[in-house]
Amino acid sequence: MTDCFQMASSSDVLVTIGIRPTEPATGYGYIRTGPELSTDFGRAKGRTAFWKVRQFVEKPNLTKAKRFLKSGEYRWNAGMFVWSVETFLKALKEHQPQMADACSKWTELAKRPTALSRALKKDYPNIERISIDFALMEKASHVVMADGGFDWDDLGSWTALERHMKSDSHQNCCRGELVQLDSSGNIIFDARRKQGSPIALIGIKDCIVVQTDDACMIAAKSHDQQIKQLVQLLARDDRFQGLK
Repeated sequence: MTDCFQMASSSDVLVTIGIRPTEPATGYGYIRTGPELSTDFGRAKGRTAFWKVRQFVEKPNLTKAKRFLKSGEYRWNAGMFVWSVETFLKALKEHQPQMADACSKWTELAKRPTALSRALKKDYPNIERISIDFALMEKASHVVMADGGFDWDDLGSWTALERHMKSDSHQNCCRGELVQLDSSGNIIFDARRKQGSPIALIGIKDCIVVQTDDACMIAAKSHDQQIKQLVQLLARDDRFQGLK
């Protein structure tokens, strides 16, 4: 991380950290690397390697993910960034002028808390809802990637829990009381405030079962990336507006 700080402070670049993939994961975005950069503080001294970013790639299907892994040119997009305030604001002004104008306005009001609070309440709801990847990183040309030489995991999906929960002899990972018959390879998560009655499964394999106070979700693990779509579908249905 020290090398990333040095790179960001000594160069007009936006630094992102990429993780070398260990499997053809379809739940992560990827970064395609360009040429390796030569630095006085980088690989020559056995430290961090930096690469020019050629392309940000959205979550691929399995066929593409396998190709990415085999090529060696791709890293997982860990969503970690390092940059100087000056470089960030300059890039924001170029690619997201509305956001840049709002930031400039808020900065000028920073020493007047009451005025800043009023401005934020008025301006912030009208700012486009967009991730930093789409808003800036995919548009900027001066993005470099640092190889993340550390253990990393993204708990952004239910299937990722398997790597952090203890499984039983049938490879069921469970938080809560489970009673099962001929069921294996499942992720069971009881999120009820008062856990009492057990979750009972018969003949269920490779599924995600989530029980809350409001609803129960059962999904095939192979479809875990569609759970977000399901939540959006529920949010649009007036019948379920009372769900918390």
